[in-house]
Amino acid sequence: MFDARWLTLKFPTLLMVLLTLGTSAAFANDLLRFSIGNKNSPAFPPYQWYDFCGGGYQGFNKELYRRLAVDLGYSAIFSEADFADNSSQLQKNSLALVATKKADFTLTHPAFITAGDGFILGKTPVLQISQVVLLPVDRPDISDISDLKTMTGASMVTPEVKNHFRNFGVELTMKKSSSLEESLKNLASSEVDYWMTSKFVAQHLINEYGLQNKVKFSGLDLGTASRFYMVTNTSENNARLMTRVDDLIASYYQTGYIDFLKFSVMKKWLATRSCAEKSE
Repeated sequence: MFDARWLTLKFPTLLMVLLTLGTSAAFANDLLRFSIGNKNSPAFPPYQWYDFCGGGYQGFNKELYRRLAVDLGYSAIFSEADFADNSSQLQKNSLALVATKKADFTLTHPAFITAGDGFILGKTPVLQISQVVLLPVDRPDISDISDLKTMTGASMVTPEVKNHFRNFGVELTMKKSSSLEESLKNLASSEVDYWMTSKFVAQHLINEYGLQNKVKFSGLDLGTASRFYMVTNTSENNARLMTRVDDLIASYYQTGYIDFLKFSVMKKWLATRSCAEKSE
């Protein structure tokens, strides 16, 4: 009969190595890797930004990932994507980590997924973002997309959005702004003619800066809301987990957790937004 005491006496170092490897392997199996933003990329509140004061990523994406990992019985770790100067490129860079199996999951728009890419897209949307157009309060409303041809907008618009409008024969003219706040303030002072952004973000920033009498929502309908889904690669374990992820996302909506999370991270962003700016 094998006696482990003999192994301990003869090869104590070997035994410790074997035990350490076993423990490390078990720990690694309990980790779930999520692709996150890049600390040097622009902040995309309330969904993701980097806190240069306390260190670490913040936002809706991170908190959702942590909750999913816990409910799946894992610990979340975050894999940093390559630098990107706009949200579309950041999604592409995050997907690249999932494709190369350097991350297990990320949140993305289906437009960045094509057949044969080796991805599994979730069935339940995590986010449904309604895009709206805001105008200075003294400007007449616009009723057709073609009206944007002769107007200058605040530039927080991604290349994909510009390409979308080109399909309707509209070439957007934009004035660059470095942040959501700058876009809103440029609009309130009539330095730009309109600002296209998320309705959720706009409502909170307008209230934060007390600009209810300076800007207004246009009645222009930009179409359906953008929907974002969890995505993973085709590894056996991740494919199995995606079914559970879909069920969890559905339950988060039913319990109100998604709405709670959006409001709580927006509140945190407004309170600590200066920490998203890297000191020179």
